[in-house]
Amino acid sequence: MVTANTARPPITSNSAHSNRQTPFSTPPRSPAHSDRTVRTPMAPWIETAVSIHGAIGVRTVLSEWAGLRGGVLNGVCLLLCALLLVMGGRAVLAVTMI
Repeated sequence: MVTANTARPPITSNSAHSNRQTPFSTPPRSPAHSDRTVRTPMAPWIETAVSIHGAIGVRTVLSEWAGLRGGVLNGVCLLLCALLLVMGGRAVLAVTMI
């Protein structure tokens, strides 16, 4: 319940004398790990697992929706897996190598 005793005065937007800090009034803070990159030996394994898992998932979708079967389906999925491995490998190297 707001009464005359508990009511606050209205907030004025006098920016020249305001103590309130906004994201634009303070310099940006750098993250705690900005000078050192977190390197993990698990990244290549995770990237490989994701590439294989993604290709298997797309293989299932292509067999159900596009009606692909046999060698064509396997070839498309092997190419997709190779593409994901190359792109993911480049990303892992870009992050973990200096």
